[in-house]
Parts: sequence; structure tokens; C-alpha cells
Amino acid sequence: MTRHNHRKVRLFLTLAVLAAGVLLLLYGAFFGSRPVVKGPVGELPPIPISDAGPRDDVLQVSEFVLVKEVTVGGVIRWDNGVLQRTYGETERPASFCPT
Repeated sequence: MTRHNHRKVRLFLTLAVLAAGVLLLLYGAFFGSRPVVKGPVGELPPIPISDAGPRDDVLQVSEFVLVKEVTVGGVIRWDNGVLQRTYGETERPASFCPT
């Protein structure tokens, strides 16, 4: 291969990997979701979601929303790995700026 062809192949592979990374990031942000137990938080952690069978107190929250809620303290992670909201259904989560 000539130097010119080698440069084209490297550029193509770099752009392909970059495009794949952007697509995976967008998929995770907008289409990926995680189970979160409804709040408010009690003294004891909830039963792990996989051990409890069908439940009506579990929400599927997108990862984009989950990152925001974790940032403002709206979701906690218990030692057993369960994610739970810190506020009830009728309450509003905290905003980015508490003042």
C-alpha cells in the first residue's frame, strides 16, 4: 500500500470508531433505562428487584434522567445495589440550584 492509501484507511477507521462511539453514547443516554424503586427512602433497603418477582413499585428510568436525579440527590444506591428515589410520587425532585 502506498502512503496515500494508508492515510485514507486510517482516516476511515478513525471516523468509523468515532461514529460508533457517538451512536453508543446516544443510545445509552436516550434509550437505555434502569429499574428504580419508588421513594421515599426508609430505614431499611428495599428487597433487590431481581429477588422480589413482579412489583408495582419499580420504575424504568432513562439513564439521561437518572444522571440528573443522582446529581441533585434524587436517587440513592443502597449497599445491596438497589436504586431508590429519595422523594415520593406527589413531591418534586430537587432542582440543580437549591437557592
